[in-house]
Amino acid sequence: MANSVVSATSLDNRIGCSLLVLLAEWFSKNPPEHDLYLVSTVQEEYTIRGAVVASRMIAPDIIFCLDAEMATDTPDLTGAGEVTMENGPVMSMYNFHGRGTLNGAMPHPSLVRLMEKISQEAGIPLQRVAGIGGLTELAYMQTEGKGCAGIDIGVPFRYSHSCIETVSLADIEKTYELLKQALSKIGPDFDYLSR
Repeated sequence: MANSVVSATSLDNRIGCSLLVLLAEWFSKNPPEHDLYLVSTVQEEYTIRGAVVASRMIAPDIIFCLDAEMATDTPDLTGAGEVTMENGPVMSMYNFHGRGTLNGAMPHPSLVRLMEKISQEAGIPLQRVAGIGGLTELAYMQTEGKGCAGIDIGVPFRYSHSCIETVSLADIEKTYELLKQALSKIGPDFDYLSR
């Protein structure tokens, strides 16, 4: 479509898979200072069992949960939020499902600071969202084992769970750049505690 916007089925999960492929390609040539697992999971919409098993097996210290984030810049969602397509990645500040699944997540403060710092230094816009009625796998993954620091990073998209899900390739690219730099800056001495 116009302005490098694409529309297709199942973009919700294909966006995350695309980011993982891009990150795998880059980190295969630029190994990080830490162990890095890039995991694509199954059953997210149904039970989140795939992500929980991955978290249990890997026992990570930090989780970046990648997903799509509902853009609210269409006439039918006027006033429902401030996330817009073509304005870069989205950092979730709070999510809570609340219907049957009483769970959600807030990002670890050190990861929020890291994303904000990289966003400013690299000139990558970073949108923020807080919402009720949805969650990601992070809500369950972060509590496995001894627990871990986590953050949800999303790519804005439209028309969720329809055959015309729509995303900007520019938003995917900006999210990739932000993640690439963030994952590169985390090392053995990553500061979880300073404010």
